[in-house]
Parts: sequence; C-alpha cells; structure tokens
Amino acid sequence: MRRAAPVMVLAAIAFLVGAVVGSGHGGSAGQGLSEQFVSAWTKGDYATMYHDVDPAERQRISAGRFEEAYRQAARTATETNLKAMARAHSENGEFVVPVLVRTRLWGELRENVRLKVADTSEGERVLWSHALVFPGLRAGESLSRNMTLPPRAALLARDGTVLAEGQSSGSGVRESPLGAAAAAVVGEVGPVPPAHKDELEAQGVPPQAIVGTSGLELAFDERLRGKPGGELLAGDRVLASTAAQASPAVRTTISPGLQRVASEALGGQLGGVVALDPTNGEILAVAGIGIDDLQPPGSTFKMVTLSAALESKVASAKSVYKYATYATLDGVKLENANGESCGGSLV
Repeated sequence: MRRAAPVMVLAAIAFLVGAVVGSGHGGSAGQGLSEQFVSAWTKGDYATMYHDVDPAERQRISAGRFEEAYRQAARTATETNLKAMARAHSENGEFVVPVLVRTRLWGELRENVRLKVADTSEGERVLWSHALVFPGLRAGESLSRNMTLPPRAALLARDGTVLAEGQSSGSGVRESPLGAAAAAVVGEVGPVPPAHKDELEAQGVPPQAIVGTSGLELAFDERLRGKPGGELLAGDRVLASTAAQASPAVRTTISPGLQRVASEALGGQLGGVVALDPTNGEILAVAGIGIDDLQPPGSTFKMVTLSAALESKVASAKSVYKYATYATLDGVKLENANGESCGGSLV
C-alpha cells in the first residue's frame, strides 16, 4: 500500500487535470459560438445568426420572420450601429457578451447579450428566444416605445414672413397669410404614407404622426417635425428616455410677392410655373404642377437646342428657313404641333 500510494495520488491528479481541460474545451466552443453569433449580428448577417440557432427553434420560426424580428427591433430602438465591446465570458450557465448600441434618439446604450448554448443534433447551437432580438431584454420581455412629436416648425419666406405655420386644416394645408397662393409651393401634411412607414419608424416617428406629404412640407419634413421624444421600453422597464425637441423655423428662398404673381398668372389653368434666380438656382416662386412630379420640358427646351445650334455654328442669327408644316429627321416625319406652318429667320 505504501508503494501504491504515490501512484494513486498521481492518478487522481491526472484525472482532475483531464476534467478541467475537458471542461475548458467545452467552454471555449460555446464561447466561440456566442462570439460568432454576436459578430454576425453587428454585421447584419442574419443568415449566419439563423444557422447558429438550435434546429428545434428553426422549426418554429422561419428565416424571414427571424430577420424581420431583428429589423423591427432595430427600427423601434432607432439603432444605427451595434458593436461588441469585449469577448464572451461565462456567467451562471450563460455566455455574456457586452455590446454598445448606438441610436438616433437615445444615444449610446451599453447592454449585455446573454446566450445559452446547448448540444443539439447539429452540434452546439444557441438556444434562441425573442429576448435575443435586442441587447438587454430579459425572458418574456418585448421591445416597444412610447413616442410623441413636438409642434411642427413654421415655414418662412425669404424675407422672414410666414409661409405656413400651426396645425393642418382638414384639407391637409397649414395656415398661411398667402392663402391659396402658397398651397402649390408649401404642399400638404397628412398621415404617414405606407411607402415611408419603415423609414420614418427608424427615425422615431410615431405611427399616428402627421408628416409632410408634398411640396416644401415634404422636402423639409425632417427639419420641420423636430426631434421625437419618448421612452424605449423592455416590457415594463424603461431602457432609455429622451425629451421631444421642437425645431426652429425653416427659412426658404420663396418670394411672397412673386409667389402671388405666379399663382394669379396661372389662374385655374393646368400647367406649372417655377421662377428661378439664374445666378444661383434659388427657387423664388412655384405655382401649379411645377414641382408635383417630373414634367416634360415642352417649348422651354428650345432654349437648349437654340444654344447648341449657335455654339456649334450650325446656325446663326442670320439663318433663314423655308416655311413647312413638318421636317424629316433620320427618316422620321416630325410634324409641327397642330400642323402649324413654321419658318422664316432664326430670330
């Protein structure tokens, strides 16, 4: 027995060392999987994340729904960037990865991603639940928010007078001293358009908000509506909060006098008027369908073709042309509008 005792001690030590090493290998595998999952998350690589999830959970949620759950959480939090701050470490049977979440409204949020790893038919995989769609969520919690917008800022003319202010009327047009003359350039406000729902949600705009839908109200919508305020919630817990901030008035290049003239000159006719300062491109007045959509240039394009003809010296101010109702261009007969007869000097 005396001779056998040292051998038994060495055997016991060897067993303990082997157990520790074996345990370390298992921990390293789980640590690597956890870090891979979070690394894929920071890159928006939802396919890799989905692959790392246990097969039983993949039977319950499709890849499309899995990805949309993460995208929805990012929009809710106004997330702009996710970054792992340290390597995964083991804590109470979980692997914990500290992360930094940058958001538009709530600044930087420092939270932990907690992952449970288990052996499955495919090897070690993450035991996934909806609490993993956003850092800091606990089991059974979901991410939500309560948001409000500050009063909408006023639109001003170039001289500082008001173009539009206050809340909208039932027609979607805000109050203006110019009345109907301002409508064409100011545009309208209304409910969030379905096509822009996700974009505005990611900026913190609540779904019931009134936003710009046309004209200057749409062009300067983000500046006019100000910074949303509210709370980011994990279940009943407040993860972050911010106060709504109204924006200052937005001053434009519109001339009130020219705006009235343009509106009156067009009257009830279908068409568009846009007055520009040619030295700097500033828009001075708009009436009709001038900025509703892309419009065909019509006869205004004659200034371009005339300039090209003069600069390339294919014509001069002394050029004279036969009167005709059409011209043949590259074998194609192109008629004048309404069959009019055009010709004479270039001037």
